[in-house]
Parts: sequence; C-alpha cells; structure tokens
Amino acid sequence: MHSAQHPKKGLGFPILRILVLMSLGSGALLDFAVAPYEGKETGEQALLRKLLFHLRVDDILLGDANFKNYFLLAPVLQAQADVVFEKNGSRIIDFRKHHQKLGNKDGLFQLKRPVKPEWMSRELYDQMPAELVIRAVKNKCRIIVTTLLDAGEYFRTEIISLYLKRWHVETNFDVIKTTMKMDMLRCKSPEMVRK
Repeated sequence: MHSAQHPKKGLGFPILRILVLMSLGSGALLDFAVAPYEGKETGEQALLRKLLFHLRVDDILLGDANFKNYFLLAPVLQAQADVVFEKNGSRIIDFRKHHQKLGNKDGLFQLKRPVKPEWMSRELYDQMPAELVIRAVKNKCRIIVTTLLDAGEYFRTEIISLYLKRWHVETNFDVIKTTMKMDMLRCKSPEMVRK
C-alpha cells in the first residue's frame, strides 16, 4: 500500500489523496482509491477500507504505522488474510506486559474492541469481535505489528524482513514522481487523472 504525499496547497486546483494497493511480488497495481485531501472519511484508513474487498485468503497486507487500527485489523482477519504494519509511534507496546511471550522482543497481545467510531454503523460495530490477538516483534529501530501469530512458522526476523521490503514500493513511487515527472497530474477531468 502507498498513499500520495500532500502536494503544495493553493495551486488553484483540487488536491486529492490517493491510496494504492499493489502486489509486492510483481509490482502490479491492484486498485486505488481517491478522495479529497481533507474532509470527513477521506483519510488513508477510510480509503483502505474501500479496497479491502480485494483481499484473498492468506494474503498479507503490508502497510505503514498509520494502518495499525482495530477496525482495519478485524475485517482483514475476517477475510482470512493477515497484516504486517509498523507500530504507530504514539501507541505503547510494553513487551513485559504481553499476553504470551514468544521469544526475545516477540510476544502476543490482546486488544479490546474500542468504542464505536462516529463513521461506523451500529450494525457493523456489533459484527466486530470483542477482542483481537496481535503479535508484536521488535528490532533495533522499530516495532512491527502482525496477525501472523505462529512463531514456529513465522520467525521474528522474517516478519521484520518482510516489512522492510515495502520500502521498494516507496522507491518505485519516487521514480514515478521524479524520473517520470508525474508528481503532479494536470488533466481536464477526473477520469483522465485516474487513467
């Protein structure tokens, strides 16, 4: 997954946020979602929710720290897929307070369902599980949160290595923006921008 960076404001045309879902293995663009840069339900998490129907059994969704959210984790697990996200910097994971220790800097943690967010219907909220179990693994620089819970099948070092591979997506987007000079798309219609 990747989302576009905020361009300079005040250029006289609408500023959009784009979130891209792509295959790490092939680099193929699977789909994307577009929304105004600001406003209700236009953030990266809202855009990702629109793309979750693409997930298939055993897919692994890689994303940055912005996506470690209970209401994104639950539907991914319901689709029988998994996630590997970096921990959000503001959230604290204390490895001494794990639900189950799996190894050094590796443990399972229980998450309780938060209160219903404003954007979510009561029906959808009631379908969310009361709690989730996630795994957190740590290296020197970061903590990775995943739903790949089996330490015997998914080693801590492999999860960290997988997360680091998402950097290839970032460099690919940098090439598109700089080398191909596609950082700002100017077209007469939204359809042409999407094309």
